[in-house]
Amino acid sequence: MVKTNLLREIKVTKPSAPVIDPISHEQWAKLLAACETSHNWKTRVETKTHRPTFDRDRAILFTLLDTGARASELCSIRFQDLNLANRTIKLRGKGPGREPKERLVSVGKATADAINKTLRPRLGQIQPTSPLFVIRHKYDSDLPFTRDNLGNLLKRIGERAGVSNVHPHRFRHTFAINYLRNGGNVFALQAMLGHTTLDMVKRYLQIAQIDLDREQQRASPVDNWIRSR
Repeated sequence: MVKTNLLREIKVTKPSAPVIDPISHEQWAKLLAACETSHNWKTRVETKTHRPTFDRDRAILFTLLDTGARASELCSIRFQDLNLANRTIKLRGKGPGREPKERLVSVGKATADAINKTLRPRLGQIQPTSPLFVIRHKYDSDLPFTRDNLGNLLKRIGERAGVSNVHPHRFRHTFAINYLRNGGNVFALQAMLGHTTLDMVKRYLQIAQIDLDREQQRASPVDNWIRSR
């Protein structure tokens, strides 16, 4: 017999933090190219087909990279959440209880133009509550994206591009790290990502700083001039 529960004496170990592997500029270019064409034909290996969903898929990649949206947040964007004039999108993220926590994020001109282009064919029937990104169906009305739909789409694009491990959260990591590389504020990033603490932002900051240090070392004027002598 013991006076206290022995299990309470055991210290809980924290799980190791997942590896953050942002998408490189070269991989990004390959992913965009893979949105445009299919795999090579089996019967005619030099032939590819233009994909009819190119504009939509390109707009999805732009939006993921420009907002850092989670998969569920991107799938839940409605037409009424988009303001092309101000280039903003309202995201519904994780919140206490059942109520989602809303935040407003800005997008660049290229992303706004890409979204506008994919919306044009739908303007005749689109409603304020219509999903921003849809799956065109032969017999039913347009269907909203689910997290599984989005994950499978990105996986197939990655396979065509020859880029492994392509998933929505990797775009979120890439957005955060590049935001900091470009001189963004850590507190503004915390708000844009919808984080309640700075813990994850600090990890992004550490990676961004390492990258900047490497770039500075490669760009050292003294070292480059000495090598060129």
